[in-house]
Amino acid sequence: MALKLVRDKIPEIMKLSGQDPMLSIALDETKLMFLLKKLIEEAREALKEIPPEGILFKASNNLLEELGDIDEVATAIVQLLR
Repeated sequence: MALKLVRDKIPEIMKLSGQDPMLSIALDETKLMFLLKKLIEEAREALKEIPPEGILFKASNNLLEELGDIDEVATAIVQLLR
């Protein structure tokens, strides 16, 4: 069983596809660990979307989406630490 932070109604989507996700609510310390791992994951995904000519010439929609994900995770980290 893989432990992973989920969002965007993923459990509901899994249930609709016939899967039975096991869910639990993380304590703040555990939530912070998951959020930091998610931030690294999203940053790696963003790096993969940088075209060879660089982002100053053309930022793809995928890159912009990944940067939005980074912003969302960073915001969640800040809110947790306040």
